[in-house]
Amino acid sequence: MPAGQRSDRCRSRAGGICGAGVPTGRRCPCSRQRRPSRTVPSTIPYGGACHARPPQGVPIIGTAGALAQDRGIADLFEAFSLIASQRGDALLAVAGARDAASRHLGHPRMVDFGTLPQTRIPTLLAALDVGVVCNRDTAFGRYCFPLKLHEMLGVGIPVVAAALGDVEALLSAHPACLYPAGDVVALADRLEQQLVTPHAPVIPVPDWSDSAAVLEAVLGSVEKT
Repeated sequence: MPAGQRSDRCRSRAGGICGAGVPTGRRCPCSRQRRPSRTVPSTIPYGGACHARPPQGVPIIGTAGALAQDRGIADLFEAFSLIASQRGDALLAVAGARDAASRHLGHPRMVDFGTLPQTRIPTLLAALDVGVVCNRDTAFGRYCFPLKLHEMLGVGIPVVAAALGDVEALLSAHPACLYPAGDVVALADRLEQQLVTPHAPVIPVPDWSDSAAVLEAVLGSVEKT
């Protein structure tokens, strides 16, 4: 039996389903069949905000994570090139593994930290003036859990993110932090706006105890059915 069919069969027999994000939960058959279905978010592996900041005066835009073509990472490099053509001081900082299609991407004012240990990611993100979460309007982009956004919110920095799935829902009250996926000009405009008038959304980020409580509630509901 193909893996997809096995997955569908398991879900159809399950007493309840937990999904990492709201869009995933909506696709779950349990949500349409009145069986317990809850969002149990993944979360960041560190707690509290990290406020290490570099010397003032040099605006730094950046991201950390998968630097892959199917995640829209080329949009960030193109948008930064537009900003750099108007700003002589801006820097781009990136960290993460690259796929073959993105290895050529770069800029003279880019600092590439390569693949960092997870424990060093908060320090890098906290040093950014604006954190960027790129993505493509694909099934992955619409249904993935926005862990990178949670990490950026956790260190309290301004963000600009592709308006897709959970990201769009999470930042719905902060339109200045969203841009249409794939729109390089809009991304550059949002980044420039954040550099001129920084806006760091104050949004609670769940920790593992929060997710454990949700999971425990789902298990309790299944036991009663």
